[in-house]
Amino acid sequence: MKIHYKKKLLDKIRIMGILWICAGLLQAFTVSRSDIAPYIFIAIGILYLSWYVYRSKVPYIQVKGNKLVIHNFWRENITLTELCHLEENAGRVYLKTHSKKIRFQTYLIEPQASEELLSYLRTER
Repeated sequence: MKIHYKKKLLDKIRIMGILWICAGLLQAFTVSRSDIAPYIFIAIGILYLSWYVYRSKVPYIQVKGNKLVIHNFWRENITLTELCHLEENAGRVYLKTHSKKIRFQTYLIEPQASEELLSYLRTER
């Protein structure tokens, strides 16, 4: 099971990247060539667009057999057979085992995918 980010969230990230690049290009053509700020704006825009590409290609949450993998800034995983507690609180879901605690944000995914994942996790416990 693969659960991707919300389309709306991805669109916002892409638009922000395009706006930063446009602002950098506009400033690059209107100010003196010795100013470094336009190039910083362009670099920020490229970072936003690369973030968009990464988030659109890699799923946020992936269930591989017996493991739940969350792809954040770094990858976290938890074995579903060791899951002993599931806690929902204000758009976040905490998964606890005896040795590990991880969380994921439910507002980053579509509501129907969130419900499907939560019902799957409740039946796996």
